[in-house]
Amino acid sequence: MTHHEELPLEGYDQMTVGTIRDAIRSLDEEQLQKLLEHEHSHADRPLVKEIMTNRMVELSAGAEPTEGEPPSVSPSAQPRGKQKVGPETTAEPIIPPAHGVPTGHRPRQGPRR
Repeated sequence: MTHHEELPLEGYDQMTVGTIRDAIRSLDEEQLQKLLEHEHSHADRPLVKEIMTNRMVELSAGAEPTEGEPPSVSPSAQPRGKQKVGPETTAEPIIPPAHGVPTGHRPRQGPRR
């Protein structure tokens, strides 16, 4: 397979393992096999291959693909957890204590001789 648009999941190569786990539930055996072959010849991620193989077993045992469109990831989509940084999201500045011994806390001294 040479063209990514032939894959049953749009944006597959940018998907995280968790997204793939959810997305493949809507695929049938033929579509899942196509993705598994793509995974073997490209990223070859062991966990993704295991998830897909387990789903293939479920489908062959009688499980049905879930209804609805599978999630997709557009290449321009911002990764989950990333937020814009600006004055409203900036943390309060940390002012470190002055160097030396803090006032009122002197080291214990032994008896003078």
